[in-house]
Amino acid sequence: KLHSKPWCYVNESALQWEYCNIASCENPAFVNTTTNATTDNIVIRLVGGSYYGRIVVYHEGEWGSICTDNFNIPAATVICRQLGLPTPGYPRQFSKGTGKVWLRNFHCFGSEKKFSNCKISNWDGSQCRYFSQYFSGVVCGTEKTPKVSTTCNFEEGFCNWHDVVGTSVFLWERSHKLSAIFYTEPYIDHTYKNRTGYYLTARPLLSASSGDIAEIISPAMIQPIDTDVIVIKFYSHIYGSRVRDLKIYVIYPRYDSSFQYHLLMTVSKSSGHRKWDEVTVVFRLKFPQYRIVLRAEKGTDLVGTIAIDDISIYPLEMNCYTGNGRYYAGQTSITVNGSYCIDWTNTSSYFNTTSNDLNKNYCRNPNKTLAAPWCYTDIGDNLAWDYCNITQCSITENRGPIYSISSRDIPLMLVGGSNFGRIVIYHNGVWGTVCGNLFTDREATVVCRQLGLPTPGVKSSPPVYSTACDFQQGLCQFRQIKNADSIDWIVKQGPTIYPTLTGPTSDHTYGTAAGKYLYMNSLPNPPNSVAEIISPPLIIAQQVQSVNIIFYYQLFGRDVGGLRVLAIYAKYDLTKQQIWERKYNRGPTWIKANILFSPTYPEYQIIFQAIDGGTYSDIAIDDIFISPYETDCYSGSNYGIYYRGTTSITQAGIICQSWFSVFPHVTNISYSFEDQLEANRCRNPGGIRSKPWCLTINPTIQWQYCDIPQCAPRLPVQPTTLPGNSTCWPAHDRVEYYSILAGGKSSSEGYLQIYSGSANSFTSVCSTANDSHSLHIPDVMCREQGFLYALSNQGALMTPLTWPHASWVGKLRCTGFEHKIYRCQQMHYHNIQNSPKCDSKNGLITAKCKIDGKYSELNTDNAGCDFEKGFCGWDYKHLIPYTSIAYWVYKDDSIGHYEPFTGLTGNYVYSIQGPYWTSGSSAALASPQLQSAKEDDTTASISFKYYVRGKNFEKIQVIIKNNLDNTPDNKILWRGNLTDHQNTSWVTITVHFHPSTDFM
Repeated sequence: KLHSKPWCYVNESALQWEYCNIASCENPAFVNTTTNATTDNIVIRLVGGSYYGRIVVYHEGEWGSICTDNFNIPAATVICRQLGLPTPGYPRQFSKGTGKVWLRNFHCFGSEKKFSNCKISNWDGSQCRYFSQYFSGVVCGTEKTPKVSTTCNFEEGFCNWHDVVGTSVFLWERSHKLSAIFYTEPYIDHTYKNRTGYYLTARPLLSASSGDIAEIISPAMIQPIDTDVIVIKFYSHIYGSRVRDLKIYVIYPRYDSSFQYHLLMTVSKSSGHRKWDEVTVVFRLKFPQYRIVLRAEKGTDLVGTIAIDDISIYPLEMNCYTGNGRYYAGQTSITVNGSYCIDWTNTSSYFNTTSNDLNKNYCRNPNKTLAAPWCYTDIGDNLAWDYCNITQCSITENRGPIYSISSRDIPLMLVGGSNFGRIVIYHNGVWGTVCGNLFTDREATVVCRQLGLPTPGVKSSPPVYSTACDFQQGLCQFRQIKNADSIDWIVKQGPTIYPTLTGPTSDHTYGTAAGKYLYMNSLPNPPNSVAEIISPPLIIAQQVQSVNIIFYYQLFGRDVGGLRVLAIYAKYDLTKQQIWERKYNRGPTWIKANILFSPTYPEYQIIFQAIDGGTYSDIAIDDIFISPYETDCYSGSNYGIYYRGTTSITQAGIICQSWFSVFPHVTNISYSFEDQLEANRCRNPGGIRSKPWCLTINPTIQWQYCDIPQCAPRLPVQPTTLPGNSTCWPAHDRVEYYSILAGGKSSSEGYLQIYSGSANSFTSVCSTANDSHSLHIPDVMCREQGFLYALSNQGALMTPLTWPHASWVGKLRCTGFEHKIYRCQQMHYHNIQNSPKCDSKNGLITAKCKIDGKYSELNTDNAGCDFEKGFCGWDYKHLIPYTSIAYWVYKDDSIGHYEPFTGLTGNYVYSIQGPYWTSGSSAALASPQLQSAKEDDTTASISFKYYVRGKNFEKIQVIIKNNLDNTPDNKILWRGNLTDHQNTSWVTITVHFHPSTDFM
């Protein structure tokens, strides 16, 4: 190792030496396993890493690099696809290697399966036009987790921005000094306003032609669920007599295989030499994941430079915040403790309010000083401050692959695991689930095929309370976990290959060679191979804390590895939780496992995992039974067969007889192992009756039902991994609580149950109000479910009905105008022992609701409504972005409802400024879609009456919106100022307008 490469002596007497004529090996990382170089399959390697590096191809018996002239995102994606790596691919530039240069002229659309399917017209790369010092490279897939926001001042580097090679003829470069040619670059940077700070500039090469471009692409970005628009903000310096424009594009590589550029804005020359101009782009996304591309174009000569600095990309956060809330721009002005914020201008002596985008008393996080948006609440001696009552935006990354091989494909993914989960699709800008009424294994197979997963696919079932399998008829509802393990479990009948050395000789169910069981064959697998089988989705009732898993296993053999039982919560978390394990040789006998564990989440699945330890390591399981372990209540849908509590007294107070006694009563019931009979405790063996019961010690009464409450049903909880607003889940406000009607004989009646996000469950509410006959609470209950109002507070309930004995919500008080239960005053009992008791179903809060008399004419020339029977198809929940936080409420003239205006009779709709309103809040009432006559000179009229009482409303206005156009713009037709306005009677307003001309 005397020298840097192979050498030899060339003159023996003088001991002269020289390096040998040997090319340096590139040490490529073989990713594509194809070894033969044919025109049908171009052999490709990456020199650098396992998923990135310089590209080399094999042609005419020689390895060579790829010219950068035409190498772009579609071509990079095809190469990644051929190599079996994640897509899309992103072009990168790598330093020039040694050897041949191939492929100058080629074109890929991005949907090709192999690079040989692209159009290749010239293999000779010796005439590469640009970047003779660089060759094409690629990064396959997203290098890092998509970012919600990004900012860069280019002082330390490019901040994960990259040049787009192939399309770019010249490069974006970091600079901090003037060019000595034409002095068209900025004199100083924008960040520090000096000549040592850096900015980004696109400086054309001398060889570049007019129209040649330089492109730079942002890191992978993702939009939070709760936001509507994206903001791009930076500073530009475009100067020179021959300079062209700067164009800003958005692309969606994960969804669009053609990688179409969508133009957002064109930025022209700066307003003056050596002046930085602020550029702001606000736009709506078509898909949640995206990237931004900046394109600079060369003019007719070199007299011109395009420079940028201090670029930021972030969501416009109006109702929530991300990170530390530095981009929050909403109008919330209330703290978490209910204090009102004071105006920032009042704090100028304490805080610099001139450069932090501080408006009025709205919550902000200026200069990123704290962990979340905040505000001052007092300017006294202590200058008190508090965090604001603002939730964090929901951010859901894709859990499964998304493919859109052509523009006709529907983007879809799996939420749950790499090869299983709930299907969500992207349509009209919204993620939604697929309703399962007509969904079968055929549709599941098509989904798996589009996602590039093994087929056939199998439709998953809704969660069940229990499952059991003796494997006599196959796997029951259990299934193999493909790809995640090494080998499969096998349904076996009779002895294994070496029964005297490893494995069972018979099953456990029947104890004969004719019976079947499940086992892992240790031959011919390498040690540490894994076999996994997973249960169907399971769920526990609301008041149940534990699950009982019973099965029989056999670990027999000198090399036995081990057997594990794991839990997985696919809707919430992909982490596997180990709950049981056994290792080593335990002899040729079936051993009973009886596991009791508490699931972290209510919906779960159980995995049985076998680990191969060597040649003689067969592992077997049989007679699996998984059920809830109910101790304080029983599941009505299962007749209480899983009740395992200690109650031993009947409803009439008679002591139960032991199940194993023949006095005073003898029974011929056939008991199985899963019935878990204990002493004289109440059970329902075999589910032969409707709920738990027992034999009695009274000789004249053979049996009676026991006094055990029924567990409240648990509704499926919205998964934490849900990407966007699902179309199959109820649309609730993103708050801690929401309510439902439960246990009713019809969908318009029932008793009140409230869901808690922190408790992850529902609870009933006990009636403790003195005005128990008031309709105030029932009105809000009905309104939250989409009904007009409550007809009565006596909803008809299903029978038999058992009620919860305790509730963590009590002292509920509603004024009657609230549109959600969580807006009412309520006391939360974190210690359920201190909560009020519901001793009978009469203690529950019930309601019978009035259905809205909706009209069907949604496209008409007249949408008049007197509100006598309902809203007539008008949308009382219409949202105006960033302002609407309340709904219009229907007022019925019958007795018991809240009276917003004393002495005002009849039916009408109203909106009240509640305590949760902030400055600028509003409630919007929208008509059905209207259609005018075809004549251009048509005049339309709007006539209505309004009544105002109070001093805090600012205005009422009439707005027209063209629903046939996708534009979000509105036009105000009429506005009435309501400041300090008091009405003594209804005010009539009539507005005339031309539909064809009043909306431009």
